[in-house]
Amino acid sequence: RAYFVGSPNLFAVDLASQSLALRIDGNFTGYPAVANGFIYAISNDVVSASGEMWRLQGRSPTSHACRARCPRA
Repeated sequence: RAYFVGSPNLFAVDLASQSLALRIDGNFTGYPAVANGFIYAISNDVVSASGEMWRLQGRSPTSHACRARCPRA
């Protein structure tokens, strides 16, 4: 799948079938990221993390410093 923001909604396209796989109406900006089964997207200056079925998992204001620690292999 390819994920993108199309002013102002969030979309996913199934590349194999070339069909729309997901549309979330909102006020999204920037570029979504996908990692470990979650979609991360900015909406109204808040980073939202959601699962594939777009069930909200968490939010973090973009004005806060984000720090992440990656596990060592």
